[in-house]
Parts: sequence; C-alpha cells; structure tokens
Amino acid sequence: MKSRPHHAAAVLLGALCLLGGCDGDVGQEQVQVDRPSPPTQSDVAQSGRQRPWRTIFNGEGLGGWRLVRGCFDLDDGAIALNHPFCGMSIVFAEKVSFRDGEVEVTLLPIPTSRPMQPYVIALRSRVSFNWSSLYFTCYPDHLEVARGSARSPNPPAEMTVYYDPVPDVVVWRFLLQGSRIDVYRLGVPVATYYDWRPQRGTIAIGTDGWGLHVLRVRVRTADEELP
Repeated sequence: MKSRPHHAAAVLLGALCLLGGCDGDVGQEQVQVDRPSPPTQSDVAQSGRQRPWRTIFNGEGLGGWRLVRGCFDLDDGAIALNHPFCGMSIVFAEKVSFRDGEVEVTLLPIPTSRPMQPYVIALRSRVSFNWSSLYFTCYPDHLEVARGSARSPNPPAEMTVYYDPVPDVVVWRFLLQGSRIDVYRLGVPVATYYDWRPQRGTIAIGTDGWGLHVLRVRVRTADEELP
C-alpha cells in the first residue's frame, strides 16, 4: 500500500508541480524494468560520456538560479530559502538539462518556531505545463519518492526509506542511469528507485516550514544540453 505524503509535503509537491508539469495520476503505471547489478560511482565516472563535476552553486552568487515562489537570498555563502514571512520557497537551476549523470546537493536545515517540515529535491524537471518530475521529499528520519504533477498534486509515495536523523549538514547524491536512480545520503546508499519515464530535465529545491540553506550544488552529466 502506498502512503500519502505529509500535508505540508503534498502542498510543496503541488507547487513544484507547477514547475514540473502534469501527467495525471502516476504511480499506478509503473512498468517492469531490468534490475542490473548496482553501478558504483566510479563506474559512472569512468564512462566515456561522463563529464567532470561542474558546480552550479558554490556560494558566490545566485546567477543561474530562478525563484519560482517565496523568496531567497545569498546568506553567508548559501542560498537561503524560506525567510520569515516568505512562506514556501522554491528555486530551480536554469542552465542545466540532462537525463543521466550525478547530482550532489549539500544542505543545512535551519530550525524555526514552526514544526519541522520536509524539503524537496526535484530531478528531471522542466518549465513546461505538460511535464512530470521526480520529487524526493526529505524528512529528518526518512525519504519519500513520488512523481508529481499539477493534475496530481497529492501523489502517493511510491517509495519510503528510513535512516537515522542528523542535526547538521546533509549531503545528498543521486546517480541517474536511465531508469535506475541510486540515492546516497552522507555517502551511504539509502534507496534505489526505478523511473518508468526517464527524461531530460533540471533540478529544483523547495521548502516550507523550516528554513533551508543550500550550501553547494554540483552535477556530473552524461548527456547535458542547454534547456
């Protein structure tokens, strides 16, 4: 049985779907895919098509990032999301578009007076109404994965995995190879998700409830093109 995401996460997913597009009710249309042996990060790095790491945010400026909702600022070398009175805040990378490769996002959740809410990292997104994107909803102790859309803003979680919470900086790494997406947290593999519709897109990050400092974002792509 697929669980429903937390209300705040569902609201955030719905807002991110306005960036990602719509495809109706997904999650019921999963197709069977071959499940090869897990690739290692060195396997991808040694691929002939693999490019070097490219930092798309390094703390020096906000160029290349677009605000979708709320507000953001450059605060002590970080993209600061969800300042007081801003509410939900979402940004996405404007000059990145790829299907396969690696994404590394380094984040620092900032507690506020509001109850803890998750943040979302969206992959394979695009600024198009007719588009669906993958949403990784990150809680302190677990991760939920779903494909969201404007027509289905409250999608059931297709996958939920649990881990030990940490009070400090979190580094997420996503290894994308066709249908297979391997997810690492603090260097430890936590999930393997199979994307029934692998497609080229960009990266979006959003939060509601707590603040979020995005410290670094970098990509290593196999098939990058300008959006």
